[in-house]
Amino acid sequence: MNDKTKRVLRAFALAPLAPGLLIGILGGIIDGDYGPISFFGCLVCCGYFTYPLTLLVGVPAYLLINRYATLRCGHVLVISGLTGAAMAVWLWADAAALLLCVALGLSAGLAFWLLWRRPGT
Repeated sequence: MNDKTKRVLRAFALAPLAPGLLIGILGGIIDGDYGPISFFGCLVCCGYFTYPLTLLVGVPAYLLINRYATLRCGHVLVISGLTGAAMAVWLWADAAALLLCVALGLSAGLAFWLLWRRPGT
C-alpha cells in the first residue's frame, strides 16, 4: 500500500469523528460535564450521521475530483459545508442549527484535508 492510499484511508476513517469530537468538547465546556460517557455518546451519535454521509457524498466526490482534477482544500471545504447544510435541511433545522451543521461539516472537511495532505505541504 502506497503512501497516498494510506493517507486517504486514514482521512476517511478519522475525519468523520471531527464533528462528534467538536460537540463533545464544546458540550463539556458549555455544560461543565466532562464525563467520558457523554463525550463517547457525542462521538457515537455524530458518527451515526457522518460515516454514512462520508460514504454517500465524500467517497464519490473524492473519486470524481481525483479522476478529473487535483483535489484542493477549497473542494473539500465546499463539499463538506454543503453536506452539513443539506443535513440541516433534511432535519428541518432552524437558522441557528443550519449554521451549526455547516460548521460541523466544515470541521469534518478540515480534518479530512489535514489528514489527507502530504506532510510539509
